[in-house]
Amino acid sequence: MDPLQDSLRTMSGVIIDLDWSFVIQLAIVLVLMVLLKQLIFDPYLKTLGERDRRIGDVRRDALALRQRADDLADRYGKGQREAREAAYAARQALRIEGGSEKVALVTEARGEAGRSVESTRAQVETEVGEARARLLSQVDDLARLVVEKVLGRGV
Repeated sequence: MDPLQDSLRTMSGVIIDLDWSFVIQLAIVLVLMVLLKQLIFDPYLKTLGERDRRIGDVRRDALALRQRADDLADRYGKGQREAREAAYAARQALRIEGGSEKVALVTEARGEAGRSVESTRAQVETEVGEARARLLSQVDDLARLVVEKVLGRGV
């Protein structure tokens, strides 16, 4: 015969006896299950549940903070755009005001320059008139002097 069949035949004759050792082993297993459940498994599962609850709370808080940060970023961007537009408008207003002030200053300077030129021109004309009058009074004397020098004798 085959050795495998021999070993199976010998095993088929094993009978499990249900005696007090089985009951004691069963009691030990049940006591261990109760003790391990109360001392290890329940606290561990409670800790896992608490951790999951806290993680959920933190995620909700993080989501609320993210939403608040997005809102603040939007407000900041809007404020920045408004400030930039206000600065541009103020710069344009100053540029226009500066341009009109420049025109006024240039016009005033031109008026002053024109008055100064007219005043100087009038003064020059007065001095020219005076010089002509002096020269006219000296023309006869100068003409006689030139004639004497050219002719070499007195006139």
